[in-house]
Amino acid sequence: MNNASFIVAEMACSHEGDLDLAKNLKPLHRGELEITSLNEKYLLYGQLELQLLGRGYVWLDSGTYDSLLEANMFVKSIEQSHGHKVACLEEISYKNGWISKLELVNLSTNLKNNEYGEYLIKISEDLV
Repeated sequence: MNNASFIVAEMACSHEGDLDLAKNLKPLHRGELEITSLNEKYLLYGQLELQLLGRGYVWLDSGTYDSLLEANMFVKSIEQSHGHKVACLEEISYKNGWISKLELVNLSTNLKNNEYGEYLIKISEDLV
């Protein structure tokens, strides 16, 4: 597999050594620092981990207004056609046993008057 087959999907999490490494970064041509530059430092020091994601994962760029809108429309299409929310943290937590049914119900109570809250209630009733 060639390098063009990979995407670096980053999650911005603060790490103890970030500030020390970031102090030595140089702004790119736009005058901005990039998280990718920090990742390159971690790679250089052997502190970067690669995890290949299998089928069913998708990368949605949201760095511009247009790409954010496209990502939104893609997610909406998936949710409508499959009847499930994409990346519903409460659902993921419940299905993995990280929160109980009671905790899920409590979380949905404040949201019961909108579509998301209704979805959580359906999950707690095992209707989804």
